[in-house]
Amino acid sequence: VYVDSAHTTRSEDALYSKLYDNVEIYTNNSTTWNTGLLSNITLKNVEMNLFNSQPSGGGVKYIKADINLNGVDIGLLATHLMYNPDNSSTASYTQYRIAQMREMVEVMSDYDNVIMGGDFNTRDLSQIVEAGMQEAGYTFGNGGAFGEFLTYSRDLEDEAREDADGLKYPYDNVCVRGNKLKLQSFMPLYDCELSDHYPTITDIIVG
Repeated sequence: VYVDSAHTTRSEDALYSKLYDNVEIYTNNSTTWNTGLLSNITLKNVEMNLFNSQPSGGGVKYIKADINLNGVDIGLLATHLMYNPDNSSTASYTQYRIAQMREMVEVMSDYDNVIMGGDFNTRDLSQIVEAGMQEAGYTFGNGGAFGEFLTYSRDLEDEAREDADGLKYPYDNVCVRGNKLKLQSFMPLYDCELSDHYPTITDIIVG
């Protein structure tokens, strides 16, 4: 990911490497499905995979990695799930997204403790339930005990757009599973308007 218009300086070198020991960023030039995983804890067994459930030629992916924190082995997954890039029907891309969440559950099924996070593009948080994540034992930062948070605002994307009508959705989430992990809080930073999504902070107790 470049931070200058001339494409000479990469964020991995100029910014992230000064703060994080481990940086994994994957891009696909033909799509907007960029996904990153940054950590100040050693990442092991890092891999990037495309979801099986997506239109032909799609670039929707996830990053998977292992960490050990406080003696607890944890599986990490970061992702940017399907949205509606080609004006296909709502039902079509919703079903792709639900199928991708099911894949996430399956991919991480061998781990005792799991943290998943990213842009789930869930306009309706019931999609997470339909995907079987709750049944698989996951608790949610967004849409769980802390309430529902609208983390995307079309107004932030482009105030000049005709459809910038205040539409807001609970797109972003952090989900955990395992008896060694407990979600302590989930909070969007509504005073930070750097993109069409608000950044979020999640506290997780490990041990």
